[in-house]
Amino acid sequence: MFGLFLLTGYGSMNEFLNKRGRSDTDLCGCGRVENVWHIVFECGLYDEERKSCEWPGWIGEEEKRFERLLKSKEMYERLMRFVERVFKKRRRMREGVKE
Repeated sequence: MFGLFLLTGYGSMNEFLNKRGRSDTDLCGCGRVENVWHIVFECGLYDEERKSCEWPGWIGEEEKRFERLLKSKEMYERLMRFVERVFKKRRRMREGVKE
């Protein structure tokens, strides 16, 4: 379910919520616009989750493609592990639980 939210851009991401009047901001906790691309590829808040899922090291922006993440079963499974960990962390952050 979390994977569907992330891959479609719907769900609890502030850019989506803000456009619909459900959030006061479109920003992530790190200060940048919070959308799918940001969460999966950029946000420093989720570096540990990326590392724990053994993401391949990307060289440049042109190599950051969702198609690449969905190309094989192994990469899809890594993405889903990442998504699950990110949404758990986001829930803890909203509840004020410190890491």
